[in-house]
Amino acid sequence: MSDAGYTLTETLTALAIVGMAVGGLSAGVAMVGKTQAAVTSTVADVQAVQSAQIGIQRLFEGQGPFRSHEPQRLSGDGRGMHFICGRETVCKIEIDEAAALLKLRVDAGGRVRSLALRQPGPARFVYQGSLGPSSAWPPVGVERQVLRSVSLVRGEHDPTPLIEVQVWREQPQTCAFDVVLQDCR
Repeated sequence: MSDAGYTLTETLTALAIVGMAVGGLSAGVAMVGKTQAAVTSTVADVQAVQSAQIGIQRLFEGQGPFRSHEPQRLSGDGRGMHFICGRETVCKIEIDEAAALLKLRVDAGGRVRSLALRQPGPARFVYQGSLGPSSAWPPVGVERQVLRSVSLVRGEHDPTPLIEVQVWREQPQTCAFDVVLQDCR
């Protein structure tokens, strides 16, 4: 540097350094933005599944027990189910197989809504009875059992549930327990 000021070389070098710093800062901000977008998408996916879980759990609140010898109270297979969810109300939950991502179609006594899960399919319902899991309810067999939970699992061989709804399995208030049948009359 001379007494007259900066030389052209020094000025260009300083501008190049400032330019690289701004470029690096811009690249860092872009990377943070991409990471934030991925996190936002993951959070939205989790919230969609949690919202569906809560919505379905509310339908089942206080509606059990569902026994294998009472198919009129709850009947279902891997694609959906229908059950009594009020005095005279029938609720239906079905997997919308036409959608690219998983959606559940929920009919609560005429009020139909769609619950988007933001998860890839296919999926199926699994019914956990007191004697083990089954792909349908009531399960095939003569032994009586009570439904403990209903799960929505992804694919044919993945046992990890996306949604698991616990079902009330105690006796109803009008139960007269029969020791021989091991059930209410």
